[in-house]
Amino acid sequence: GGGEPDEESDGCKTCKRVVMGMDQTVIPRFKKAFEGKHNSKMYVGSTSIYIQEELSNVCDFDLLHYKKAYRQQCELLLEEHEDEILPILTAHIKEPKEEWQLLQSICVKLSSRCPKTVFSTDSETPLRGEKLVTERPLPESEQGPLRRIVGETWDKEVMSNRFDVLTLMYSSQDDITKTTIEALKEAAAVLLECPTVRLGIVNLKKNELPPPHGNYVDDMDAIAVWKGSDDHPSGSKQNANPMFWTTKWREDGVTPFDIVDFMFRSVGKRESFECIKGVSEKSDPEKIRELQQRVFFHANEESYAEGEHLVQQSTKKSSVEL
Repeated sequence: GGGEPDEESDGCKTCKRVVMGMDQTVIPRFKKAFEGKHNSKMYVGSTSIYIQEELSNVCDFDLLHYKKAYRQQCELLLEEHEDEILPILTAHIKEPKEEWQLLQSICVKLSSRCPKTVFSTDSETPLRGEKLVTERPLPESEQGPLRRIVGETWDKEVMSNRFDVLTLMYSSQDDITKTTIEALKEAAAVLLECPTVRLGIVNLKKNELPPPHGNYVDDMDAIAVWKGSDDHPSGSKQNANPMFWTTKWREDGVTPFDIVDFMFRSVGKRESFECIKGVSEKSDPEKIRELQQRVFFHANEESYAEGEHLVQQSTKKSSVEL
């Protein structure tokens, strides 16, 4: 009780990242969407709805989602102060201020997460190293349906708007990871005929992702879809936020059907949506049932052994390895 809050605390670091997410992603995206429409009834009516929706999703932004402690602090911040943050953000959109003013309003005066001397989010801003840690890129001729992504190829493989890309980013080297990769291989084989859909894996123990992503993925495991875009196919997703799968996938298990369904619900390109839909509709019902039932991980020794056997079998046939 009492005393000045610590700038190095998870609470302050999290609040800085919430402000960064709003100032660098949400607000610019809103301004672009409503450019030239400031006097319309749609603009006036949509501002608060848009901000409320984006604020409710802020804990899923990559700069918060990857670290459990930050995600929990973010959820706590919203639980305590969401109603008060909304008018602050709305005012910030209508009469733009500097980021430090938003930081002071939310993190110092409102929530007391940071000390009064904090006027910058620079401590949480990703820094680009001189050289990324990366494995050797796999030649295109050696890529299978499930692509192996490395630090050097991340931007080309994942950030291009030409593709909807599902990635497994992993640090754990256990049976759950191995058997999840098996489920991904089956799903990738099913979706192979969809040219704008890609599935890939990246080993975070051997690869550093380019900023901002590399600074936020310390010792974590996540499955996410990075949406492509029909509006700007030659552009990049650098400022976009991925669609994350449930954080409990390691406990609940993964089936190939789950992965295909998640892709279907998450893609951004119309061609991807129509192709996945078409693949599903023409698939043999028995094959669909098999994909639904093929849970590659259960919390018992028998399925661990079965999963290991499947991995050994598949490794002989595929170039994608842990």
